[in-house]
Amino acid sequence: MSIMRQRKRGNVSSVTLQTIHSDVHRNFFASVEVLKESPDFSSYVDAIDAFFNFDFIESTSFKNVEVPVHLDLATWSDSLLSSHIQTMSDFMSIIEDRDGCYERFIATSQFLVAFSDSENMYAKLICETDDICNGNPNIDELCRRDDENNMQKKENIEEFHDIIQWFNENRDAPNHERMAKLVAVWICKRSISMYSESSEKLACALRKLEDNSLVERVVLNLMKDENLFQQLVQRRHVFDMLQNRFDLMNNEKTVHTESFFRNCRAHWKSLSPTPGFKGVDFQLFDKVQQVSIVCGKGEHNGRLLSDLPHIKGLPSKQVDVFTCDNGFQAKLKRYFEDGNATLKKWRSFVDNEYVPGSAIFFHPTLVGPNVPTESMKPSYLAFVQRSPAHCYDRNLITEQGLSLQFLLLTFDHTEKEWFLGTQEKLESKNSTQRRRLILAKDQAVLATQLPGKKNIDTNYVNEIYYGARMVIPDVDDGRLII
Repeated sequence: MSIMRQRKRGNVSSVTLQTIHSDVHRNFFASVEVLKESPDFSSYVDAIDAFFNFDFIESTSFKNVEVPVHLDLATWSDSLLSSHIQTMSDFMSIIEDRDGCYERFIATSQFLVAFSDSENMYAKLICETDDICNGNPNIDELCRRDDENNMQKKENIEEFHDIIQWFNENRDAPNHERMAKLVAVWICKRSISMYSESSEKLACALRKLEDNSLVERVVLNLMKDENLFQQLVQRRHVFDMLQNRFDLMNNEKTVHTESFFRNCRAHWKSLSPTPGFKGVDFQLFDKVQQVSIVCGKGEHNGRLLSDLPHIKGLPSKQVDVFTCDNGFQAKLKRYFEDGNATLKKWRSFVDNEYVPGSAIFFHPTLVGPNVPTESMKPSYLAFVQRSPAHCYDRNLITEQGLSLQFLLLTFDHTEKEWFLGTQEKLESKNSTQRRRLILAKDQAVLATQLPGKKNIDTNYVNEIYYGARMVIPDVDDGRLII
């Protein structure tokens, strides 16, 4: 099997491919060719050392690394990468350990080879995937290959996060070690992208098999009515009319196929899927979990039954762990129409019109019996404008396919309770932490990652709101609630 090395480049319009003819590389190769024959061997060493200078990475965090253009391996052509590997190989065959630099040059040579090997492995993976998809695949083989890809992708995602953590925790490590870790990050990102691409191709091949199976089922059912079948054969324009009829029927019920599931999973690049669903496999990935909440008019109304194990006999009902109330805008308009939003009115709204699980309550962690002050960042109730259809659902705003409309809450100092007293809306920021962990129970979120003007460095707690009183939790020991 011949392997065509075709490396995809991200942001092609803003990235220039570097080749052996690029000025900085051409000049480097020309100089080392001359210097390695020179009696002054130190000049040869200095030329290699100057080109592969990693001072830019010293003591910096990962997100602040600015790689010099000539050392951005992702923009090197295959021939350029091979030339640098050969140059380092020739250099290492004759160099002696001078001033402790040998280890540094060994590390450089090794990460160049590792990057090249990873590129070859990825090209081989894509070629093998194309051969399978363009051959005569069966469903079991496609699914098995995709599961293998998904497992490898998750391992690379874990490794990616581990390397980032090492990078930020070892700022005093030698620059060549940190550079090797940076290249390892590039390899992981490339690997994640390639496994995603392979899985996407497998999902497309699986979809074709599903389409063929669907056609066979339709034909078999039509042949049960021979007259109808013959008329459709002779009047094929009817199929266009059927398409229009399907559009008019507007059936909102969605049936997800296995190819759809695998295609969505292929594009998911987080370690964990969106929580709140019953599972991550095809049978359960679009089934929302349910929770038991206390119902009725008591003081515990709207609280999770699991939070009150010591109280027996509470009336309860099952609701989806989260949902989207498409009518919440109209309800809020009626709620605010007289301009008199009070705590009493809010409680009535929650009891009679609020759909449990259709909003998320964000509030700061507080110390002891303290109440909110002007210096603190305010609390919010974020209504769900769009909820994810499955655990791998995404949109342009959030990683989890969850869109929110933030409304500022008012605090009643008499009842020590928040309520919706204003129509002030706040634009949500693209917070990676918030959007990925928002459905985790009592997940702490930094205030700087929430909307609003007061960026006080205070941790927030987010919890899906089922209609309970929004009060300050009791804390007697003075510690932060996190």
